[in-house]
Amino acid sequence: MKNTIDLTSGHEIKNIIRYSLPLLWGNILQQLYYIINGSLVGNFLGKNALATIGVTYPIIFFLVSFLIGLTIGLSIIVAQFYGVKNFKKIQETTYTSLLFLFIFSLILAFLGFVLSRPILLILGTPPEIIHDANLYFQLFAVSLPIVFLFNSINAILRGIGDSKTSFQFLALQVILNLFFDIIFILFLRIPVYYLPLSILLSSLISLMITLLYLNKHHSILNKEIFSFSFNWEIFRTNLKIGIPSGLQQSFIALGNIALLHLINSYGAAATAAYFITSRIEYLISIPSIVLSSGLSIFVAQNGAIQFFKRIRKGYIGILFISFAFALTLSALCYFFRREIVMFFNADNQVVLYGSLYFSIVALFYWIFYVIFVNTAVLRGAGDTLTPMFVTMISLWLGRIPFAYILNHSSGVVGIWWSIPLGWVLGFLISSYYVWRRKWKKKFIVHSPRVL
Repeated sequence: MKNTIDLTSGHEIKNIIRYSLPLLWGNILQQLYYIINGSLVGNFLGKNALATIGVTYPIIFFLVSFLIGLTIGLSIIVAQFYGVKNFKKIQETTYTSLLFLFIFSLILAFLGFVLSRPILLILGTPPEIIHDANLYFQLFAVSLPIVFLFNSINAILRGIGDSKTSFQFLALQVILNLFFDIIFILFLRIPVYYLPLSILLSSLISLMITLLYLNKHHSILNKEIFSFSFNWEIFRTNLKIGIPSGLQQSFIALGNIALLHLINSYGAAATAAYFITSRIEYLISIPSIVLSSGLSIFVAQNGAIQFFKRIRKGYIGILFISFAFALTLSALCYFFRREIVMFFNADNQVVLYGSLYFSIVALFYWIFYVIFVNTAVLRGAGDTLTPMFVTMISLWLGRIPFAYILNHSSGVVGIWWSIPLGWVLGFLISSYYVWRRKWKKKFIVHSPRVL
């Protein structure tokens, strides 16, 4: 456990940054993989192969969203038990969660395999790629149980403050995934629907190595966890924390689809501009994602032992760092907006739409970052229901209605304005809940039923 960072002691901000840095490298590594993978598929297997992966993405995103949500819940529970140094509960939580997630993933895999073609037909998949898309998704569904287990173990490691080991295993999985992609695409030239084999093989090998390493070198996460019985209270707590996080991701996906439907009505140039700005915006969000993830675990560990002064210092410190990131990135996107868009596409109309987007939205990135920081505090306390409602309200009572209303009077500019207006709503609600401080009563380790 030499890589474990105890976030309940030491300098608050330094420890959060130390914890968050491996998460940053992990995000960057995954983005590099997606870029290389897309380039390999597009250049060597063709546009239909790329379209096959693209059309299955919304379904895969929904499934992975629940995985993300449930593993967030698992990280928070483990982090709170680690805060009070209740290692037996961590082991019990690990056994209960892994068993539940494995069974849940088997059910998802079965449903995905059986319902693949009907779902693709509902999505209006073009006839020329439906066969490949169906087989691609079915094979991906088969890999789900292994992917779930691998990601769950990494979530547990992050919960006890060991983000470095988690990153090392993630890096192994990504490198293996890319290795198999190169073999399958460049040398074997297999059809695109076999590519999920890369995910399956890389995740399986990484999972086996991870389990062997932890059993030999880890004092908590070893074979002793299998001596525990299934804890129904921990199971219910995991669902209570995890499902809202999964639904939150789903609401984001649905909101983006609704907004894209409106943008598509302005033609290919507007759609291309939105695609470019969305990709840049995801890169901009990476610092906020990793800092908020670090803050969540920090809050979970410290709140479990009621170190609320440390939480306040950590929260304020991460707010200042987030402001610095946001202002820097806002300035870059605002002053170099044309150059950024032209790097991807030099079409005049695309550059116009994209430049307008950054001239409006880039001014509000600081609000976007604050929402991440606020919801991180709530999640760390075990309150994932409030961040879910923040997302619902900012999207479905803010951004989407604003987009459809302003669209009639201001066109694309009105749609662009709807994005920061939705953020303002999310900022106000999340700030209210943080400063109301009722989240202090949400820590599950203070519940006699869980203990």
